[in-house]
Amino acid sequence: MALLFASFGVFGQEFKPEALYKKAVPSVMTLKAGKKDGAVVLGSAFLITNSGIAATAWHVVNGATQVSARFSDGEEFEVSGLVDKDEKRDLALIRVKIFGRPELTVVGDDPQVGSRAYVIGAPLGLEFSISEGLLSQIQRIDNVKQYQFSSAASPGNSGGPLLNVAGQVIGVVSWQVKNGQNLNFAVPSSYLLGLDKTLPTLPWDTVRPSTLPVAATTVTDLEKDKALGRAYAAIADSSAALSFQGQSMSESNAYRRGVDPWLYSSQREMIAAIDPLKDFVFGPNYFRSTSTK
Repeated sequence: MALLFASFGVFGQEFKPEALYKKAVPSVMTLKAGKKDGAVVLGSAFLITNSGIAATAWHVVNGATQVSARFSDGEEFEVSGLVDKDEKRDLALIRVKIFGRPELTVVGDDPQVGSRAYVIGAPLGLEFSISEGLLSQIQRIDNVKQYQFSSAASPGNSGGPLLNVAGQVIGVVSWQVKNGQNLNFAVPSSYLLGLDKTLPTLPWDTVRPSTLPVAATTVTDLEKDKALGRAYAAIADSSAALSFQGQSMSESNAYRRGVDPWLYSSQREMIAAIDPLKDFVFGPNYFRSTSTK
């Protein structure tokens, strides 16, 4: 009993799914981010202060020219700009023009593998949907800690909260492996707590877009050579890479022919990172399959 009491002291009250949803959903929003090319990206976000600071995935708002937020009661608000970001870990703090709405509690401790986890967001535009699963494992990918979870997630969930049974945020939904079985990943909240909520808000037209990390996706054996070729071209700053990027789209073995040897040697580190993952191949279609681009 003493251990049980200590656990509740750290993680808070355990809610049934319906009570957890009722508690958390007023703080969750659907984002619509208009990009310079005219595309509109759909994602999710959640309030972390009652003064309008919200958290989301950086790839949802990267390159945005205007962003709006919609809450479960139907109210919509302008998102005036960016407060802080961590491009490597796919995190962003944004300012929504509201005050007084409830915020979610963010905790930085690692959850236990096997503990229940919930996701609230807008999968495929189905706004404010909840899904339940488990914290499957704590992984390290590209030297960044990632929470692997089995709660159902789809494009539109990016940037939404990963919640524990107390309704606390343990991570920010970020990406998933295509063609996998509920292989979803969230950025741990400990990274989110490292961002600075006190920075001035930068209007979207002053925020410099970034070249995002490459995606992780499974491919067939037939397509693997092409995907590797595109991966090389996406990250190598050389004319050789640019010239063979076009070839790799139509020739499965193009990356083996006519490519500067420097290009291969410069990518040894990337190949070393790919090999242990076996089913992963890195390509330029950021940001994994939870991206709505």
